[in-house]
Formats: sequence, C-alpha cells, structure tokens
Amino acid sequence: MTVRSETRVPAGEEKTRIPSPVLWYGVLGGVLGWTIHLFFAWSFTEVACMGPGDHLHLQQIAGSMGTTPRLVVYIATGVAWLVAVGALAANVLVHLQLRRHGEDVLARERVHFMVVIGYFLDLMTIAIITGGAIAIAVLRPCT
Repeated sequence: MTVRSETRVPAGEEKTRIPSPVLWYGVLGGVLGWTIHLFFAWSFTEVACMGPGDHLHLQQIAGSMGTTPRLVVYIATGVAWLVAVGALAANVLVHLQLRRHGEDVLARERVHFMVVIGYFLDLMTIAIITGGAIAIAVLRPCT
C-alpha cells in the first residue's frame, strides 16, 4: 500500500511555473543566433569571394561582393542579432519571474544557474555578432 502525501497550496498562492520553452530559448537562443550568423553571413561571404563563376549573382565586382550577396549577409547578420537580443530578453523575463515566484529552493537554484549561463552565452553572442557586423561593414571582403 502506497501513501500519497498531497500538499495543498493556500487559495491565492498558486504555484507559477516558468515556461520551459522560454527558459531554453533564453539559454540557447544566442547560440542559435550565432549559428545563423556563421552559416548564412560568413559562409556566404566566403562563397561569394571564391571568384567569378557561372552564377551572376555570386560574381565579384571589382574585387568585392556583388549587391545580392551583400544584402544576404546584412539580412542574415540582422536576423542573427535580433535572435540573440530576443534570447537575452527571454532570460531577463525568466529572471524576473524567478525572483517573484520562487518557492521550491532546489528548482529555483537550478533555473537560476541556467539563467546565469544564458546571460553569459547571450552577451558573448551579441558581442561576437556585433564584431562580425563591424568587420563586414568596415573591412573589404574578397581581398
């Protein structure tokens, strides 16, 4: 015979759970943004700089990328930066919710640890993407 102990929460003090997808987006969203930046911005720059080929939209024009590759790189960099900033905002929301509704100490400490890791990853990713965007804008590719 098993005995179940049920703990009842007083009325008006319902436990609120932190949504798991928001927490995971806060932790891993910056890494996803950097992956977008790496695969679509930098790799597209390298492919466009391989030299003139049969594809007119990838040809070099006077030693630099054409208009279409440059637009793809700028759009991919902007999207990646927005994904990383969104992950940082999700981390802030989870952190604020954790400060308001943290009853279970062990679960609160686990989520707090994940939020700290998420802050670090998101801030580093924003710095990497911003540095890459500055490099793309300032340095002349295909030289």
